Amino acid sequence: MEVSGRLAGGTLLVEQMALLVPAARATTVSPLEEAKVRSELHKPRLKIRSEVVAAVRDFFVGNGFLEVETPTLARTPAHERHILPFQTEERGANQGERFLVASPEHHMKRLLARGLERIFQIGRCFRNDESTPLHLPEFTMVEWYRAYSSYRDIAEDTENLVAHVTRSVRGTSSVSIGDRKADVTPPWLRMTVDDAFLDYCDVDLSDSTSADKFRLAAARAGWGRSIGADDDWEEVFFKLMLERVEPALAALGVPVFLTDYPVQLAAMAKLHVPADRLAERLEAYVVGIELGNGYTELNDPREQRRRFMSERQACRQRQTPAFPIDEAFMRSMAVGMPPSGGMALGLDRLVMLISSATSVHEVVAFTS
Repeated sequence: MEVSGRLAGGTLLVEQMALLVPAARATTVSPLEEAKVRSELHKPRLKIRSEVVAAVRDFFVGNGFLEVETPTLARTPAHERHILPFQTEERGANQGERFLVASPEHHMKRLLARGLERIFQIGRCFRNDESTPLHLPEFTMVEWYRAYSSYRDIAEDTENLVAHVTRSVRGTSSVSIGDRKADVTPPWLRMTVDDAFLDYCDVDLSDSTSADKFRLAAARAGWGRSIGADDDWEEVFFKLMLERVEPALAALGVPVFLTDYPVQLAAMAKLHVPADRLAERLEAYVVGIELGNGYTELNDPREQRRRFMSERQACRQRQTPAFPIDEAFMRSMAVGMPPSGGMALGLDRLVMLISSATSVHEVVAFTS
């Protein structure tokens, strides 16, 4: 409501009134709806989010990275059986299936093949999955690549980035969520996946090379209750990660890189040479939250095609969609992609850490 008039003896005599925000009807907002509105319009955290984005950009520009933008719509989706894409259709001269990208990885690697050596992107990504305190179907990713680098260099980038953002926004090197706290000053702890499973699950991954052996080792260690007789190798791995390893990492009280993943989870990472049981892959954890996933990037086009074909076969066996291979990406790799390191880091989760939020729903303006 806007009022205007004149003062007379310290009293405002209203001469005109105007309704500034007309409402169609009176409504009674439930406490649940009110809480949702407060969450979606939490101004302090939205301000922190803006400051985090600025600090991320400042870090990369200051370290010689070029900011790039790649398509949100792609002709082929990511080749990972656990990622379900959003699918749509383009009309007109270029009609055909299109997919909202789950990651800008393929397009950014095509830029590496064109000669760009240090690139980063802050972009929207989409995964057709359920919404949880750590997941949104539409989210923001910070992704970067460095030519002539490895996952060790990417680990240093990651810890330096998080420390820079934390100090820039919070004025300190400490982050916390609930009663979990950590100092993000580099260097962070490095722990191999093999060591984590030995220490926290009493399972030797080097001897758990098949699903049968893995299920048996988990049962012997006393962790077989949630593991089904038909669970494959990856299902056993992720159940033990969720139930045993990640809570133990959270209890350490320090940031940690989980490194050297089994070959079954190599994804698009190079394998260790000469030993090929492990991949040059790492994941970053802070107060129990997985922040990012990085590799020494595979740049062998023959091996990459073999992995894509294997993923498609696994999808068929699981009776899940098997999408076409990204031939534009394969052509770029065939021309020559330099040895590189790359990382995909969840910006929403980083904002959670900086703002001490307990859910990604608290650090975005809208969740629906």
